[in-house]
Amino acid sequence: MSSPSPLVTIVVLIRSDTRWTSETLQSCLDQTLAPLEILCMVDRTSAQATRDLIPRDDRIRVIEHEGDGTTREALRAGVAAASAPYVMFLRLGDELHPDAAGKVHGQATRFDADIVEFGIETTESPAGSGPSSATLVPEHARLNGVEILRRLFPPSSPTDTRLWRLAFRVEKLRTACAALPPAELSESWADDVLVALLTAAEADTYVSFDARLYRHFPSRGSDGLPVAADDRMRAAVETIAVLDAVAPLVRRAARHHFNPEPLVDAYESTRLAAIGQAVALSERSTQEMRDEVRGALR
Repeated sequence: MSSPSPLVTIVVLIRSDTRWTSETLQSCLDQTLAPLEILCMVDRTSAQATRDLIPRDDRIRVIEHEGDGTTREALRAGVAAASAPYVMFLRLGDELHPDAAGKVHGQATRFDADIVEFGIETTESPAGSGPSSATLVPEHARLNGVEILRRLFPPSSPTDTRLWRLAFRVEKLRTACAALPPAELSESWADDVLVALLTAAEADTYVSFDARLYRHFPSRGSDGLPVAADDRMRAAVETIAVLDAVAPLVRRAARHHFNPEPLVDAYESTRLAAIGQAVALSERSTQEMRDEVRGALR
């Protein structure tokens, strides 16, 4: 007898042998929703020690991609491989509440939503002190059509609409990923936000609820390790380069959209956020790093 089809797919990008991989994946295995699919994305150069950290479980599938560590190719492969109607993303180092997938699926099916947003609990552990927490809850209850782009990517305002803050209907994600050019740069915040932006442009319905379903640990970094200041600076500069490189793509997509203005405005707000982040980081960086920022903005 065949197993029932999964209701939600959770995509996790596995980057290297880190001490937080087990915690992140265990939070997936602790989900109360059944059936569930967990895709662990590894690039073809991943060490065996990294692969050995992935638990053996019928819900887990290991997907090898050709991206050599790039976020974009891992996202493409993960979305293409997903067999559930809805997809969530889990950043390595972060954790999901046990009811996360179940509650997301409940909201998505109840409102026939293309995008579902939920509450985020951010936990920091500053040096010399205990952990501190803050909660981020969605600002909008339900949105339709172009209002989704306008509200998630407000014009002339910095935005940080990351994939892991949302759940998506898989068909909308696939349309967005198909529009992206091949990745030429390594892992970048821009790849994450661009997929969210292009998916929002395709979405018809959005719903949110305040339940804190996702625990975000910024200090663990994108691969489960603390992020060095210089690395954050270089990532910010790279983000601007990625956004500039895909500007023709956004313009082409806007020309074919029935209401192009929200898409163009959303792209500009995303680029504004990247520039603001780079400038803020450069003020605490070396002269060499400040020169990099100036070069990226020319």
